[in-house]
Amino acid sequence: MIDSLRETAITSVIIPEIVEKAMPSAVGISSTFTYKGQTSNYAGFGFGGMYGGAQPADQTVSAAGSGIVMSSDGYIVTNAHVIYDTESEYQMGKATSVSVIMGENHDEEYEAEIVGYVIQTDLAVLKIDTEGLTPAFRPFHGLAFTYYEKVINPLSAHTVLSCIRS
Repeated sequence: MIDSLRETAITSVIIPEIVEKAMPSAVGISSTFTYKGQTSNYAGFGFGGMYGGAQPADQTVSAAGSGIVMSSDGYIVTNAHVIYDTESEYQMGKATSVSVIMGENHDEEYEAEIVGYVIQTDLAVLKIDTEGLTPAFRPFHGLAFTYYEKVINPLSAHTVLSCIRS
């Protein structure tokens, strides 16, 4: 009974409050990669054409992910695989351009600089040129606490996943 009441309190009172506070810190990430593909010079049929083999052709590929604001001056944390491709069959490497999408209506877009990334831990840090952002984490002063983790999809305004640890 107590566990049921606790779960009801968490889902009906605490989670909506956490989501409301966390939403300004959740951002979308849009990355563009350049892939050096091969095309033929014979009407796209792949024969190599009458004057030789395939010619290299740049193709752009887009990817999307999410991130969180870590500081009010524009530092964003995301997954490294969002800005660096090592997993696809094309192995495109670092994105040629990255932008951060934010705002209540996803109507603010900023070009981002890739500050750094670590493939092994799948973490990346981006920097956008703006001030006054709401960081996701605030300093915590205490020893015993209950930890509520929210996963908010900033590209889909109403998607929230919950993991509660105590």
